Amino acid sequence: MDPRRCQVKKTAGERKHESSQISLFSNKPKTLKELLGYLVLLASLKQLQMPS
Repeated sequence: MDPRRCQVKKTAGERKHESSQISLFSNKPKTLKELLGYLVLLASLKQLQMPS
């Protein structure tokens, strides 16, 4: 079995997650407030992942 072939195959969940991320980026925030909120959310997620 070709290992490269296995890597290409993805579960439906992974594909769904990827497409939702893409739609997040393609739907640009209408206002600066939305963009700021998104950045704050990203920053807080990064802090949660880092061990304190």
